[in-house]
Amino acid sequence: MLYLIYGTDTKKARSKARGLLDSLISKKPDSVVLRLSSENINKGVLEEGIQGRGLFSEKYVVFLDTISDGENFDELVIDKAKEFALSENIFILLEAGLTKKIVSKFEKHVDKMLEFSLPKVKKEEFNIFSLTDAFGARDRKKLWVLLQKALRAGSSSEEIHGILFWQIKNILLVKGGGTPTSLGLNPFVLKKAQGFAQKFSDKEAHDTSKDLIHLYHRARRGEATM
Repeated sequence: MLYLIYGTDTKKARSKARGLLDSLISKKPDSVVLRLSSENINKGVLEEGIQGRGLFSEKYVVFLDTISDGENFDELVIDKAKEFALSENIFILLEAGLTKKIVSKFEKHVDKMLEFSLPKVKKEEFNIFSLTDAFGARDRKKLWVLLQKALRAGSSSEEIHGILFWQIKNILLVKGGGTPTSLGLNPFVLKKAQGFAQKFSDKEAHDTSKDLIHLYHRARRGEATM
């Protein structure tokens, strides 16, 4: 007989496995309990668990505790699943996260399978263009906070660098003069850039652009991180 208890919610999975083990022992207090981990498992003790009988008991209860943490999980556990299931003894397999492929190998053999998974954390949504507003307004405190949010949301440093360079380039275009048509900017983007351009002197805008370009090339050469 084989029970599989697994899942990313390791606390609940372990609690359930221990509860099952305690219940089985209380029903058959003379059972021999084998507690095996990745550190003490071997073929010999597994064979004993599959075929053996205690001296004064009818069955063994074999508790396999996160064997996948070690080596030879396939050979010692997955390949033995059918033998565990057909054995007159009881096997409780406790694991953390298992892939669907591995779970499928157990499905046709287990007598009971329980999964305890942690709820999926919703990825933080982030509007990367909010960085350009703080950058253009020269609000360093807000920009720093938004940078941390962007990184937590999964934005890459290259993506962040690119969007900031895009904004300073728009500011330089506005400062260079020209008609809205000749600048080739979206009306909304143009209006924003015109407002931000007032926050930078010509020198500051050019220096900021140069700094971003230099940072990019230094990062490419491995001399800096973005």
